[in-house]
Amino acid sequence: MPSRAFERTGSQVVVTGRSRSGGEEAARDVRELSGNDSIGLLLADESTRAGVEFLADQSCQGYGALDVLISNAGPGCESA
Repeated sequence: MPSRAFERTGSQVVVTGRSRSGGEEAARDVRELSGNDSIGLLLADESTRAGVEFLADQSCQGYGALDVLISNAGPGCESA
């Protein structure tokens, strides 16, 4: 999990998600795995350009800068 590697360097890690419940679950998982209670959460729909721009704006407003963004957002897969 990339967030764990960044957290170990002393970086501020912020988890993003489209839904509050899913984002909170992911942030909780990172907190438990890393032992760091200061994992942040931002909500945005990264499947749209507007959502990515909103996320960047929120990152800068809340944290001062966005140095690294690792995204696993992508189109859904249809079953064959």
